[in-house]
Amino acid sequence: MIDIDNMLITDILGKAHVIGKKPAEKDCVKKLMDIVQFMSNGTPKSKSPQQLPQMSYKIFDSQNVSIDKSTSTSNSKLRPDVAFVFNNETEATFGNLYLLSFFCFNFITIPILNMSLKDTVVFITGGSRGIGEAIAVRLAKEGASIAIAAKTADTNSKLPGTIHTAAKAIEAAGGKALALQCDIRDEEQVQRAIDQTVATFGHLDVVINNASAIFLESTEQTPAKRYDLMHNINGRGTWLVTKLALPHLKKSRNPRVLTLSPPLDMSPKWFEKTPAYTMAKYNMSMLVVGHAGEFAKHGIAVNALWPYTVIETAALNMISQSKSKPNLRTPEIMADAALELLSKPATFTGNLCIDEVVLREAGVRDMARYALTPGTRDEDMELDGFLGEADHARVAMLRKMHKSDTAAARAKL
Repeated sequence: MIDIDNMLITDILGKAHVIGKKPAEKDCVKKLMDIVQFMSNGTPKSKSPQQLPQMSYKIFDSQNVSIDKSTSTSNSKLRPDVAFVFNNETEATFGNLYLLSFFCFNFITIPILNMSLKDTVVFITGGSRGIGEAIAVRLAKEGASIAIAAKTADTNSKLPGTIHTAAKAIEAAGGKALALQCDIRDEEQVQRAIDQTVATFGHLDVVINNASAIFLESTEQTPAKRYDLMHNINGRGTWLVTKLALPHLKKSRNPRVLTLSPPLDMSPKWFEKTPAYTMAKYNMSMLVVGHAGEFAKHGIAVNALWPYTVIETAALNMISQSKSKPNLRTPEIMADAALELLSKPATFTGNLCIDEVVLREAGVRDMARYALTPGTRDEDMELDGFLGEADHARVAMLRKMHKSDTAAARAKL
């Protein structure tokens, strides 16, 4: 319900916030509440019931509400999501499932039609093990067909996992798999792998840029060949795979690009110890920002995903002996966060996301399921790099909110 005089908004969860009183903002709220009314109990006055179920919504700012035709209910599932309502200077985007105030923003809950991954074709680089394989398996459970493009085709006793073992895991999860040996530094190999993917599955909808090289040393201790390797795989490889997949993504009904790269925090502490690696990873993130703008006219959503805590993987074990550390998380947290991002409307684009933030804003309150060592508290987890103060503040806020909600729920029992 809405009190236009005082602009008091009460959402379907029964909570309330006050937003602006300007005429344009009042008009925005009226339109939003029409949508909420229809999706929760019936037909609003200003829209017919035949129109709204086949649309997803994007709110640009408090001056304008744009309703675009998008995925229909025949291939999408309804789930609650939120639209942000901001002041006149701020853009809005989709995000938090819960009603809360953050940095002077106000939220109302609104159902959004999300993309289904059933029959989606995914091309993922470097997915023979670790986070890449976990994402592939998770998407396979949703009915996606997965092309695994990675270098490792033969078993290595020191580094388990090949394109063939990953393909078997995908098939065991209920998906279709295509194992492709591919070095993403080689343009001909990448083109051939993409062509094989389209020839096998008929189309290509999602590119996941997971492949990455790491060498954590100072400038003096970094050989030129290591510098070249990181930049040729991380930056150039991401750019090349995305470029060669673009003609097929432009034909897709629900095109997505997801890159596993960090937020662009420019604090000197991320550069002074390992500048070559930081530059290589930031290249990937800058491509996300650039491609999101460049590809928007084609309806291609481009986002990045990065872990809030260190993730235990076979590759990490080789370079840091992380098996001896109990305070890590498993790759499944990245897999679930990737699924959430790929399921969002195409209007969610150009974002450098954090796994825990993505999941908590989607309603996942308990992160204990992702702990490598059961019983490890969230606050005791080892944090990953490239995280800024804003990232930590956001996670802390969401954790506090979820603890308060849990305590309130228990008090009612």
